Amino acid sequence: MRKIFPLIFIAILSSSCISRKTRKSMSVEEVYQKAMEYFQRGKYSAAINYFNKIIYEFPRSSYVDDAQYYLAESYLREKDWDNAINEFKFFIGQFPNSEYFERAYIGMITAYISKTPNPELDQTDTKTGIRIAREYLFEHPDTRYRDQIKALIREGEDRLALKLFLISETYRHLKEYRAEKIYLEYLLEQYPYAKIAEKAKQKLSECKEKLNEIGNTASAGNSSPKG
Repeated sequence: MRKIFPLIFIAILSSSCISRKTRKSMSVEEVYQKAMEYFQRGKYSAAINYFNKIIYEFPRSSYVDDAQYYLAESYLREKDWDNAINEFKFFIGQFPNSEYFERAYIGMITAYISKTPNPELDQTDTKTGIRIAREYLFEHPDTRYRDQIKALIREGEDRLALKLFLISETYRHLKEYRAEKIYLEYLLEQYPYAKIAEKAKQKLSECKEKLNEIGNTASAGNSSPKG
């Protein structure tokens, strides 16, 4: 057994070396094909590894812009928003003439607006996504992705409006009706078509009634004789 063990070890080691050589000797076409196979099967982590391999090992190949785009898209589908944003930004800066350019913008906007779904959290990224979307529509009014971009804007604005509504509700519970009124009016001014807008109008009406009641009560109190 002592003589056989080293032979087995050498055989395993040789097999490992051959396997590594085989992987290293893959052409860029083979690597890209492998990457796309994983991508289409929804195996995004594996796809990311192969797309990165193209970018770092074949930086001058004609597949680099494809690999960079699908790398970003893989992160987007993995819901890794930060990496998706960074990779889409890099793509947009490096490949302005690519056939994927517009889709990269859609991906970046989607990542920004999807990043913080909880309206109670800071919505800086949502606002950034909306700003980029509006700028893109202004600069490319005839884009075929117009409806998709507008839908993303609406999604972001609905969340921002909901955040304002939740703040107004907090003031309502605290009986700070003037502050509630300010937030509801601002919501309706900024996002008149948001999903929460109708409910905000109703709450604003109730809030104004409450303020009138308080005002009338205070006036009646002031006119009452003292002592």
